[in-house]
Amino acid sequence: MGGGSADPHSDSSVFQTEQEEEEQRKAKADFDNVASSGKVGQDLIDAKREWARMVMSEVDGTWDFSDLLDFLEERGEGDLREWMLGEGLAEAAVGPNGSLFRRWLKDQEADRSKLAEQAGFSIGRGFLGDEEGLKAYLATFTNDHIQSAVLTGYTIAYAATHPEEAVSKFLSLRPGKVDTSGITQVMAALPPDTDFVKAGSGIPSDDQTLAKTARAAMLVNWAGTAPRDAAQYVMANTSKVHADQLGGVMEKWYAQDPLEAARWAASLRTPEHRDAALAGEARAFAKEDLGRAWDAAGRISDLDRRIAAATPVYRIWSGRDPEGARQAWEQMFGD
Repeated sequence: MGGGSADPHSDSSVFQTEQEEEEQRKAKADFDNVASSGKVGQDLIDAKREWARMVMSEVDGTWDFSDLLDFLEERGEGDLREWMLGEGLAEAAVGPNGSLFRRWLKDQEADRSKLAEQAGFSIGRGFLGDEEGLKAYLATFTNDHIQSAVLTGYTIAYAATHPEEAVSKFLSLRPGKVDTSGITQVMAALPPDTDFVKAGSGIPSDDQTLAKTARAAMLVNWAGTAPRDAAQYVMANTSKVHADQLGGVMEKWYAQDPLEAARWAASLRTPEHRDAALAGEARAFAKEDLGRAWDAAGRISDLDRRIAAATPVYRIWSGRDPEGARQAWEQMFGD
């Protein structure tokens, strides 16, 4: 055969395909060996993850990442598959094969966009320290949901060391069609020592739905370590923070220190904030103390808010004592 481009059906191509298949067979056999090794519990989980790391480190064109995910799905390894799409992919994205996984993600945009959204979050974390590379990569996508996932992952990684600048960083890098919903995940991931007042300063008024959702995530995160400060923030910013945001803070506070939370809530004077605090109390005790949860819901002044707070408590109660729950509902709301 004369010169020119290589024949795709040449012996070398066939050999390469056979070699790839052999490598995949070996990897699958290695997995089976791990699964049948006799390890149990966390030891088995760790061994499977180590297998995943090894295989992902060898993704160089001879083993497609999608094939790996499909293999695990076929084997009923849902948790390991999710780990690979999350932590495993985040680790690989900053490794020597990071560019391969970025190209893989781009290839999923057309046919597997939902998978790409999930993986994009992890890939984005791998761009930390390469802002220009991130911008260029985002520009290669037409799917704004994938762009949002990549940007959100990057911003969460950035927020680990620059939490107060996270919102402004997200907004400055955001492509035109991407909304601000990713900020909610960023707010939920801020480290405990964040200056939350400064971190939330770039979030608009709660009159905007996405802004309110993002602030709610920030407040619940903040309440995990400093609930009093988070609650006072709600009370001190009534022009832009809706009163019902206090509910999430109080739910967290009641779970940590019910006596102190109750003392603070007793000082509330405005009906909207009192109702929000009672709604948080009802949610906090719904599973462990139905009586207290029901009492808290019943003291909410606004009927619609009272029904909203009582309904989930009623559902739990009716699962344990249907007749008692029915009577309690009729007593509170009538027929």
